[in-house]
Amino acid sequence: MTYNIQADFLSDEEAARLADRFPQLGVEVGPWDYCPTCNTEKKYRLNGVDHECDCRAQLQLYRHYLNSGVGDLYHRLDWGDFYGDRELAVSIRENYLGHSYIDQGMGLFLWGDMGTGKTMLATLVIKDLIKRGVKCYAITVEDLIDEFTKGWASDDDKRWYERKIKYSEVLLLDDLGKERNRGSLPQSTFNGLLRSRVQGGRPTLITTNLSIEQVTNTYGTSSMSLLYEQSLAEEFRGEDQRSEARARKVLLAHAGERRPIV
Repeated sequence: MTYNIQADFLSDEEAARLADRFPQLGVEVGPWDYCPTCNTEKKYRLNGVDHECDCRAQLQLYRHYLNSGVGDLYHRLDWGDFYGDRELAVSIRENYLGHSYIDQGMGLFLWGDMGTGKTMLATLVIKDLIKRGVKCYAITVEDLIDEFTKGWASDDDKRWYERKIKYSEVLLLDDLGKERNRGSLPQSTFNGLLRSRVQGGRPTLITTNLSIEQVTNTYGTSSMSLLYEQSLAEEFRGEDQRSEARARKVLLAHAGERRPIV
């Protein structure tokens, strides 16, 4: 049976937790109360044209993305918005998503220059998987440490960490290395999580601005070996794309337009 995200509603626990962080998404809120795209006006304007808004679909995607840790920054972006190495983007989309790498427990290891689109491409992969019904979660490594330590004092937080992060079908760990000023805890937490996920056949997508040598020196040859064994590795080079992303937002704001969640 084909998965239909529009018919897949969050559990009561997930909806309540989401509503705590995003009050506009109360458990009883429906598309007649709130739409993240048209604000219940039933239409949005894009490229000088008015479009009918499917508020139910927009709200459902919004909830699923937020529940999976996908930030609002990426909700309205698609593969065509990537300004970097197009061949690399096509390779990741068609090769990684188009074959059985997920079933084989294979992840992605994306490393290279800052601002070259590593997080964006990894997030687009996660979005595609979410729309296929794969249970995913995206988190920065720095936030991962915070969520892990919460479980020391709370059984509920520990269960949430294990369900959403440790045992998620696919996990995106973003910005590996940004947490290096927090002592040895990040290294031990990352190494333990990575080993657990590899042994469980659960793919992990990792992005980092560190070089291969820096990752090896910081997290050890054992973790680097696991990454190579269970990941497709891609190096990102080129200029910072963030100025292009900013220009796109400025144009939309000046035109009073809004892109839909995709």
